[in-house]
Amino acid sequence: MADDLPPGFEVIGGPDALPPGFSVIKPGNAATAAAPKESTASDVGKSFGSGIVRGLAETAMLPVTIGRVGEKAGNWVWDKGEDAIRVALGLPPADPVLKQKIADARAASPAGKFDAALFGGQDSVRGAMDDTLHAPQSKAGQYAETIGEFVQPGMLRTAAEKGIGAAARHFVAEAAVPGAASETAGELTEGTRLEPYARVLGAVLGNAAVVLPKTMNTPEAVVRRALGPAENIDWDRAARLQNNSTGITLSGPEAVAHAQNGTTGLPDLLRVVEGSPAGRQKVAPFFSARQGQVDNAVGSLLDAIFSQSAKPSELGPTISKAAELALKKGPEGQAVADAVYAAGPRMTDMEAGSVIQPELHKVFQGRDNMRDALADQAYDAARRSAPTIPVDDLPVTPTVRNPSYTRLDPGENILTGAPQMQPTGVPADIQTPSLVSRTGPDLIQVDPRKVLQTIDRLNVDARAGTQDALQSVRSMLFRDGGADTSVSGLEKTRGAVGDLITAAKQGGQMQQVEYLREVQRSLDDALSSVPEYAKANDLYNAASAPLAPFQNTAAGKVIARDEFNSRFLMNPENVPSSLSAPSELRNFGSVASPQAREAMGANITTRLLDAATDASGNVSLDKLRTAIRDNEDVLNQMPDVRDRLLQIADKAEAFDAARAGSQLGRVAAADTTEAAGAAILPQRPLVGSEAEAADTVRRLVAENPEATAQIVRQELAQRYAQAAKDTQAGSHEAAGIKFRNSIAGSAPQDAVLRAVLGNLPSQEAMKAAPELLDVLHATGQRKAIGSATDFNAAIRGDLSVNSPAQRFGDMLRSLGSTFVTNAADTARRAAYGKSLDSLADLFTAPNSVELIKEAVERTAKSGLEEVARRSARQAPVATQGHR
Repeated sequence: MADDLPPGFEVIGGPDALPPGFSVIKPGNAATAAAPKESTASDVGKSFGSGIVRGLAETAMLPVTIGRVGEKAGNWVWDKGEDAIRVALGLPPADPVLKQKIADARAASPAGKFDAALFGGQDSVRGAMDDTLHAPQSKAGQYAETIGEFVQPGMLRTAAEKGIGAAARHFVAEAAVPGAASETAGELTEGTRLEPYARVLGAVLGNAAVVLPKTMNTPEAVVRRALGPAENIDWDRAARLQNNSTGITLSGPEAVAHAQNGTTGLPDLLRVVEGSPAGRQKVAPFFSARQGQVDNAVGSLLDAIFSQSAKPSELGPTISKAAELALKKGPEGQAVADAVYAAGPRMTDMEAGSVIQPELHKVFQGRDNMRDALADQAYDAARRSAPTIPVDDLPVTPTVRNPSYTRLDPGENILTGAPQMQPTGVPADIQTPSLVSRTGPDLIQVDPRKVLQTIDRLNVDARAGTQDALQSVRSMLFRDGGADTSVSGLEKTRGAVGDLITAAKQGGQMQQVEYLREVQRSLDDALSSVPEYAKANDLYNAASAPLAPFQNTAAGKVIARDEFNSRFLMNPENVPSSLSAPSELRNFGSVASPQAREAMGANITTRLLDAATDASGNVSLDKLRTAIRDNEDVLNQMPDVRDRLLQIADKAEAFDAARAGSQLGRVAAADTTEAAGAAILPQRPLVGSEAEAADTVRRLVAENPEATAQIVRQELAQRYAQAAKDTQAGSHEAAGIKFRNSIAGSAPQDAVLRAVLGNLPSQEAMKAAPELLDVLHATGQRKAIGSATDFNAAIRGDLSVNSPAQRFGDMLRSLGSTFVTNAADTARRAAYGKSLDSLADLFTAPNSVELIKEAVERTAKSGLEEVARRSARQAPVATQGHR
């Protein structure tokens, strides 16, 4: 081995002085003489760096070192132990030649060659480090190199994950202390056979000095007892809770207890710390900052939903309208809309009348034209009929005396009274007309004398205007100086009388109307005496039957026109109401065209639906059913309208049921912001209602996304304001857990909240809410301090302590016994106070969860295991010593 050393190095004590697998080297005189002088600081820095490299290399080669030690130990046992066994058994010593052959065979085997290659590689690495790495030139450098050799890669990972502070603590505990102890032991035994053992023992003692005292730490022991089984704790979750991104700092007990679902006594221990004056003084600043932290965290969540509305009182009505629209667009609402659409277009009275009047008139005109077309042929035949009345056989017409006449009119021969065909002068008081025949002197078509006698009789009592009308009619009956006996002449006169009657009606001349109607009846009797004309009348009357619905009915009034036939007398907006009586509607239905009937039906539907529809366009089921019942007689005449309205009523009933039984319906019914918010986020939601909540929010967002987000924010803000009400002490430290319980305290509440947030336009709040709610839930693990008993007892204890002089006097009077008591009490108080300080620091540290976990793991057994584990890892490095 000495031949393999670099120049200037030598083996101390020889290879036989070392245990198997160990060697100690130190700088030789040549190396020392050749090394340049440099500052201690530089030497320490370089040595520390060299030590880190050596330590990492030896750690990486640890499996090789273990194999090497094991092989040499086996060879030693084989070499030394076999002979001892043989002696004990009375056997002769082993054959050295055979033993050497076995050793040579082992070395020549593949396993032996592989081990030799590994060990040679290790020696090469160590030799390369000796040649290239800095060699310590001072005691400080030697300490620095040894400490550097104890540095482990895990410290770098700790620095990256937990910060420089945690890495520094690990460096002191796992490298500085055991490294310094190992180097000290090596210095004390330098150059002796004990040096390798001393260095390993020093590392063991250094590790024990760091690890074992912590396992016996009283506060940590209390923590371990309070914590319970550590294997039930989700340490990762507890660490995430403490390292949350909400800005709320949790104490270790809160985070651990929440991760352990509350099955730990750590919150009770925290309450004890808070309940003591000393502990309260330390933890009070930590928890007093929580109010602002929770305010900020909740405010950030609310802002992630939407900004605060400037007019929150308007949110309720706004979102209610959005819910109404969403309901109407739903299946039930769409069914109502479809039924209303199927009932026909909306039609006002004016629109309906504008359709009905011309349509009815068209029907009337068509039937009237048909009647005229059928009767005209018969009347034409009557007009052309041959005269059948012999003049000679006409009865003598009595003379009519009328003093009002002062002129001679054609008349009968006053002497004989016989009819004559030529006008003959007569006295003024005799008015018996002669006759004019177009068919010769022997035969005539019609005898008009009774008509003339009727006129003359009525004329006696007629008013002036009526007399003028009667005289006008009488004049119409004369032509060529005599009374007309033709059918066509009397027929024309009848038509003229009809016009005079119409004019008299319009003028309000009721006597004239009455007298002219009597003259008209006389004309009808005269014309009906002609058989052909009577037959034509019968045909006319038969053809007039289809026009009966227009005679003295509302339908007739609807189509009545002025004397010039230029316009309807009834305004179109009055038409539907004039036809709305059941009997009139039945009469209308018998003559109405499809267009007129459809217009009337649409108008009735419109009027009944308008009466049952509110300002928002919602059909009231009760009002609609009432309207259908109250208009039953009318709707019986329009069964298609009735059926369509009943269909609307059925759909409206289904819509009302869906509205009353749905969350969206409750939002629509809300008339205030408070009611609308509570409808969206109910305090006591039904189990499984999260799907309905999600559907409600989605439909509201589709109608008004901004108002939906604002109403959700407003409701959550109201809940937090209620939770953050100041207590009697003027604080609201428990606002976080109160708020969390208010919005997600039960599984249904939590599910509904997630459903609501998950369907808002922005998903930022949904992403942030789970962590915040978890952290707020964890704050609830902190228990209330309760009464001030501990505070009072501590204060009373402090106030009751005597002054030093009084205590000295008490000691003399008690012959020194109080000194022991006071000393013990003082020691207990000091220990208690120190433990409280330690626990307060432990619980409020930024890495409290990690510290609690370490405290739990530092049991006596685990401490020894940790010492052994560290020392075993450091032993190969420690035995190398220095060059």
